[in-house]
Amino acid sequence: MAPRMTVTSRAMSSRGTNRVAVPYLDRGKLEPTSWSEAFSLRERRWAFVAFGLFWVIMIIGTVTNAVTPVG
Repeated sequence: MAPRMTVTSRAMSSRGTNRVAVPYLDRGKLEPTSWSEAFSLRERRWAFVAFGLFWVIMIIGTVTNAVTPVG
């Protein structure tokens, strides 16, 4: 497999894993009733880290595709 395809497949699996992991990492027992509960880093820290990593991978992939020459 070409190196570029390897990186692409790893990024896709990492993004998918991060998206699936968020509900399991969110330790809130009930639905949040306010903005402060929804964005509480004390309870939802690992869910925010997983989703932040998802977006970092997305942005790096977009910038890489925009900057690298075709072929």
